Amino acid sequence: MSALAKYDVVDIPFKGGQGVVANQSIAAGECISAESEVEKDYTTRFKFNHSCTPNAQSRSDVKGQSTRYVHALSKIEPGEEITISYIPTTMLFARRKEELQAKFDFACDCQVCQEGAERDVREVRLAACIKLFDKIPLAMQVRKPL
Repeated sequence: MSALAKYDVVDIPFKGGQGVVANQSIAAGECISAESEVEKDYTTRFKFNHSCTPNAQSRSDVKGQSTRYVHALSKIEPGEEITISYIPTTMLFARRKEELQAKFDFACDCQVCQEGAERDVREVRLAACIKLFDKIPLAMQVRKPL
């Protein structure tokens, strides 16, 4: 890890292993980590823990042949764990639970998963309301008199 690293890899006992924690303030959009997938000299690649509401995302410019980048999705404060989602965040609770168990052999216990299917119902209803509200301006257009 270089002296300029924005994070430390630390033990997180309640998660049963290690994780990546910010050691300084990180702005939304800022690159946290860039590691070559060709050289396979990973410092943090397998240390980021999962969250269904991650504060960072991991992307590769050319899968398996180039560089893996981790960027902040929101502002991250010093001491805050930096998390990514191992699966698409748009999945509903039952599907997320199934995917995480099948592919990564663990059950997520984040706030979103603790709320479970109840949160899914709220989010589906909210999305439906937003669609309706988006249509209101069109339906209420006032025609100018001739």
